[in-house]
Amino acid sequence: MNRIMSVLILSIIFIILGCSSTSEPFVFSGESDHWQAKLTVTQTTDNNEKQHFTLQYKGEDVEAIEGLSYTVETNAGGFSAGGVTLEENGTYKETNEGNTANAKVNKDSEVNVLVEWNNHTENLVLKSE
Repeated sequence: MNRIMSVLILSIIFIILGCSSTSEPFVFSGESDHWQAKLTVTQTTDNNEKQHFTLQYKGEDVEAIEGLSYTVETNAGGFSAGGVTLEENGTYKETNEGNTANAKVNKDSEVNVLVEWNNHTENLVLKSE
């Protein structure tokens, strides 16, 4: 009886752990004249997706960047932000999470990023690493 109970408990633990496992992340990166960007997408088997976005200014004068905004578009939708402030090293980071039962970013996606600042605009195309 104890052996059956032990097997049952172990089976339940394996099922629970299996439901929360994640796949290998997809990493997309690219750059333009003034910016580098990276989007890392991690998906779980329970239809959740975490997107970690990093935008890096390639110039020296970080304090001169004003009115920074960006838009990220993937095959599964997108996200954007305005009034963004860079860290001292010229980096901005954002993480988004959500349930993606209908649309997920896939590894072969092309990710388009539009960056606007100081009355300038640049487009970046991020490709899978």
